[in-house]
Amino acid sequence: MFVGCLLGPGLVSATDPPIWNRSLPPGLAELLHELHQKYGPDTIALLGRLLDTARRSGGLLTASVEVVGIETRQDQTFLTFRVQTGLIYNSQVLNQTDRLVDLWTKIVAQSFLAFDTLEFPADGVLLALHYHSRPYANLEQLNAVLDDPAQAGEAGEVKFYFPTEPLHAFLNKELSAQELLAHASVLVDGVPVSLQLPPVPKSQT
Repeated sequence: MFVGCLLGPGLVSATDPPIWNRSLPPGLAELLHELHQKYGPDTIALLGRLLDTARRSGGLLTASVEVVGIETRQDQTFLTFRVQTGLIYNSQVLNQTDRLVDLWTKIVAQSFLAFDTLEFPADGVLLALHYHSRPYANLEQLNAVLDDPAQAGEAGEVKFYFPTEPLHAFLNKELSAQELLAHASVLVDGVPVSLQLPPVPKSQT
C-alpha cells in the first residue's frame, strides 16, 4: 500500500492524535486508517520517520515509502517497508560497502533513533531500501541528464531484516549497531552480505 510520498516529516510519533483526523489529501486518511487498523500505530510512525530521513539523505530523485505487507523468511514474518531513497551513488567513488554504510547511517539508524520501542504484528521488520548508482564527474553533470529516468543508473536494493527481540534491545541501547546487525540479515540484490560498520569516534561513544 503506497502512502509515503504524501506524508510530512512530522508524522513520526505513535502517541500523537490519529493522523487521519488531520487535514489530509482525499483518500490518504482512509489509507492510513487502514494501515493503522491492520498493522498498528507504530507502522504509521515508522513510515513517517523513514520518509523524513529519506528526504533528508541528499537524494536527487523523489523519495517515497510504501508499506508492502508481511514477508516470510526462514519461518519468521517481517512487516515490510519499501523505501525509494532517491539516492544516486557515484560508482567511481563509493563501492558496495560504502553504499551500505551510508544507507545504514543516513536512513536506517536515523529512523530508529526516534523510537525506544516498535511493535508490529510480525516477528520483525524488513526495510527494503532502493537506490541507483552510476559514474559521474560531478553533480552538475548528473543533474543535467536526470530528466531522462534511464540516466539515473543501475538500480539496487538492500534488504535489512530485523527480528523484534534484538531490535528492541538496540532501541533500548542494550545492543550496539554492530551487534544488532549480527542478529539481522542483510541482502544486496538478493545476495546475503555481512556489513561491518566503521568504528564510532570516541566523541560519540
